[in-house]
Amino acid sequence: MKSFVAVAVTLVSLLVHAEAYTVRFLAWDHEVSARRILVQNGGKSQSIADLHPDKRSQPITGIAADSELVLVATERKGADGKPAT
Repeated sequence: MKSFVAVAVTLVSLLVHAEAYTVRFLAWDHEVSARRILVQNGGKSQSIADLHPDKRSQPITGIAADSELVLVATERKGADGKPAT
């Protein structure tokens, strides 16, 4: 019975990591909500629509659980000249 539980827990954890997630964002003030911010995940970029400090954004779908989620401020540049992350 213990081995069955161990296998079941392993399978569930693998399925959870294979899923794609949906996330929403909430700007902490009006200055941030006025920016054009992108979400990068798994080599793809998506713009955050309707960013506002009083309500969550529209859902961003297809976020891979096994990839890093990066926010990119397109109007700000880093030391290397690329958009700030």
